Order: sequence, then C-alpha cells, then structure tokens
Amino acid sequence: MNLKNKKIIFLVLVIIAALITSFLITNRNIGSSSFISQNNYNYTYGTFNIIVYNASSGTIKRVNITGILFHVNNINDRSLTIISVSNSTFTINNPPFYIQTPVPLPNGSIISGYTRSYEIYIGYETIILPTNGLSPGYYIITLSDGTTIPVYIK
Repeated sequence: MNLKNKKIIFLVLVIIAALITSFLITNRNIGSSSFISQNNYNYTYGTFNIIVYNASSGTIKRVNITGILFHVNNINDRSLTIISVSNSTFTINNPPFYIQTPVPLPNGSIISGYTRSYEIYIGYETIILPTNGLSPGYYIITLSDGTTIPVYIK
C-alpha cells in the first residue's frame, strides 16, 4: 500500500470519527433539552370543587371553579408567571390562578388545597387557571419564560 492510499484511509477514518462524535453530542443535547421535556403538559378542563386557602386571613372555603387544571415542572432558576391566555380573537393578560399547596386545618392536620397566586414557583406544581366564559376552541397559555401550552376546550 502506498503513501497516498494510507493518507486517504486516514482522512476517511478521521471524518467518520468526527461524524460519530458530533452525532453523539447532538443527540445528548437534544435528549436533555428542557424544551422537549416541557412539551408534555397534561391538562383537564372542567369544574373543580376545591379547597381555597387564604393565607393572610387563615380562612378555608370550598368553591367550584371552572377552568383548566394543568401541571408545570418549573426547572428554571426563578419563578414563572402566566403572561396570557389567548386565542385568535382575544387575550386575557396576567390572569390570576390557583396553585396547589398544603393547607393547615384548625386541628393541626394538613390537607391539600389551593391558594390564589400570580407566580409558579420552582419545582412541580399543580395549577388551576379559572376560565369562566371561554367559548369552546383552541387557546394558548403563555408563560413568562416563553413556553406556550396549547389547550383545547370542548
């Protein structure tokens, strides 16, 4: 085998190694992307009978709320807000929502309830977004980090 053939084989091997390395790096980065992991939102639209806790007054009451219940895993380094709920004809800006939280009862036990909020804290959160008066159709919930959650209301 002459020197020219050895150079060609060496260059082919270097190119193959570079392609394999770039493929592995690209797949690893895509697989751990927060964008991909955030695309799977489970949501339910309906009327929910929930316990609402007012931390400032300590009051607890059971209410029916019609809205969208969904889960967010906030992996950012700061809290999120819901910027808007919109469709092609209108937008609701900075809507208040209810976030699931432990609620202390007078007897000292703890139950799961909801408090009114404007922030989604770091970690996994269950949220109810009141949507009284929304017509059936497609809506987009936009979060402060740019994430959009598509929702269909029947």
